[in-house]
Amino acid sequence: MKLFLTSSGLPPETTEAFLGLLDKDPKEATICFIATAADPYDDKWFVEKDRQRLRELGFKITEIDLKQENEESLTDKLGLVDVVFVEGGNTFYLMKYIRESGFEQAVKRFLKNGGIYLGVSAGSYVACPDIFPAQWKHAEDENTVGL
Repeated sequence: MKLFLTSSGLPPETTEAFLGLLDKDPKEATICFIATAADPYDDKWFVEKDRQRLRELGFKITEIDLKQENEESLTDKLGLVDVVFVEGGNTFYLMKYIRESGFEQAVKRFLKNGGIYLGVSAGSYVACPDIFPAQWKHAEDENTVGL
């Protein structure tokens, strides 16, 4: 499995390491961008910053909102991309929709088939065995969804 877990997207100092996981030029690769974790926030500047960085690198970007998906639709959509990029935001909110949508099962199949998972902040926490560390640093990362 190829996982690239960060706290701040793809700044220049980590880009080369991430691109080393790809077996093709970024201009030939498609990223599925999932920004569901950012939904609870009014100011989503970090989402646009990360989208722009991916565009600069040449990736084709498709967007998925986990609230609108189910396991079957996710499996179909993930089968068409090279990388799944799970944006930061509220970890608990993200986990709620990962569970409800069937993303956990779909992304496991995606990874077994050679796909790459890129997690940012909350997107990294949900790739871990336990999301408890989400409460460690970010007081605003509250469990507002009752997990």
